[in-house]
Amino acid sequence: MEETGVEAEMVSVLSFRHTHQSQWGRDDLYFVCRMKPVMNEDGSLPTPVPQEGEISEARWITFEEFKESVGEGSDTPHPVMERVLRVVELGDGEGGGGIQRGAGGGIIGGGEEGRF
Repeated sequence: MEETGVEAEMVSVLSFRHTHQSQWGRDDLYFVCRMKPVMNEDGSLPTPVPQEGEISEARWITFEEFKESVGEGSDTPHPVMERVLRVVELGDGEGGGGIQRGAGGGIIGGGEEGRF
């Protein structure tokens, strides 16, 4: 995968947002996908390696750690990821549960309300 070097398989699309007239007056498409890492030959998780100039750290974290970092009550809540967390917790974890439609504000100013 881009930025970590971890090869992964697509499982499902958890969310997407289309914001009109975003940064630099352009539309923005933002997708969040559930991916499954391709395991090493010995069955272990591959070690993520940060791509120089893109990210400073790459490591595996638990779902609970992720929730604490982007969900309600975190120091830096992320509106789209809060919704993704709700979708996963409601059972869309492995592609089941269907698509849920909703509307929410974007995180980048200057555009209309995002849809996801």
